[in-house]
Amino acid sequence: MRKLLLGSVAAAFLVAPAGFAWAQGTAPAQPADDPPVDWTGFYVGVALGDDSGQVKVTDIDGYNGPPPFKYSTEGVQAAVQGGYNWWFDPCWLLGVEGEVGYFGYDGHGQYPPYVGVRAINDSLASVEGGVFATATGRVGVTAGHWLLFGKGGFAGADLNVSYIDRDPVGTTLVAGTSDTGFRTGFTGGGGVEFMFPSGEWSARVEYDYYDFGGVTHTATSFGGSTWRFHHDMTSNAVKFAVTYHL
Repeated sequence: MRKLLLGSVAAAFLVAPAGFAWAQGTAPAQPADDPPVDWTGFYVGVALGDDSGQVKVTDIDGYNGPPPFKYSTEGVQAAVQGGYNWWFDPCWLLGVEGEVGYFGYDGHGQYPPYVGVRAINDSLASVEGGVFATATGRVGVTAGHWLLFGKGGFAGADLNVSYIDRDPVGTTLVAGTSDTGFRTGFTGGGGVEFMFPSGEWSARVEYDYYDFGGVTHTATSFGGSTWRFHHDMTSNAVKFAVTYHL
């Protein structure tokens, strides 16, 4: 899926410049029976994307010791979108947009410095995704049926973090007590959108970056000691959306 989405983005950015050639005065005059596309109004749509991210885990209390370690996340993102555009003749657009959906932000990693036989759950940190939401502003420039836009604003996701440590014979040294919560941060990105001749439907490809900040998670050893681990979470998504303009 990622190769297909990335291919779609690449194709869109290769084709879009032709639509923006007016900026250099090279575009042919617009026919009289083809009025400018007015993007103003409400819209709703659905989006599907592929996201990959990174989690940095810091061992605050020195259970394993420094340095922090990182691991990657993978997942599929599906959402519904809605918003409102204001189009200013001849080419400027401002808008607001909201999005709610599922954020497949999943991954795990083990603390790297180790000598000897390693258990599967030895010093294992993990994260799992869930519901996410964004509230963003958009700004763009149009050329006929094309829109080139940037966006940014609030992002939040229901994420679960955990840490567990078991030795090679299966003895639990640190319990994998998990911490689930709605993590808030910011998002920013941009993309290309095409309005079909009917003026009711459009399609877009876009890239979004998410930063959900950090959360400190506490795990407990079998002896009752507590150990804190700080997780910093970011993600990158490439997605395709189809939109109906009301």
